[in-house]
Amino acid sequence: MEKYKKLIYVVVGILIIGLVGTLTYNANKSTNTSFDELLSSSLKGKEITDVTMQEYGGAKRVIHTKSKEEIDAILKPYSHIELITEGSPVPSEKFAIHLTINSGNDIIFGIVVTDTGFVDTYVFEKNKGESYRITNQFDFKSIHNLFEK
Repeated sequence: MEKYKKLIYVVVGILIIGLVGTLTYNANKSTNTSFDELLSSSLKGKEITDVTMQEYGGAKRVIHTKSKEEIDAILKPYSHIELITEGSPVPSEKFAIHLTINSGNDIIFGIVVTDTGFVDTYVFEKNKGESYRITNQFDFKSIHNLFEK
């Protein structure tokens, strides 16, 4: 019985180390996604009826539209954004653009894109927000220029 006692302690120790390692790995695992994936999972088949874009850090301009063509024009530059989850994003010191997407009287999805390449999203139905970092060669000016039209 004594010789098996050491073996049991070694096996239990290895299992504990494996469990801690697995939990640490899963907690730090980043997820790749895109704006389109986040939006479609938030909409769940609902139709976008209007959007509001607000600029922070500049002239503080606001665009609100219910026009299908204008909504498509606003969402088009966002569709190019590829993202990875970020634990602690760096806030922008200069510019950020907040986009709110509505379906009827319900606010469905909100996204804040900063000029430093960080993104915060909020799904109102789930009451949950996430932080991301842009991973592709997205040009912040492409959404900032929407205010010029």
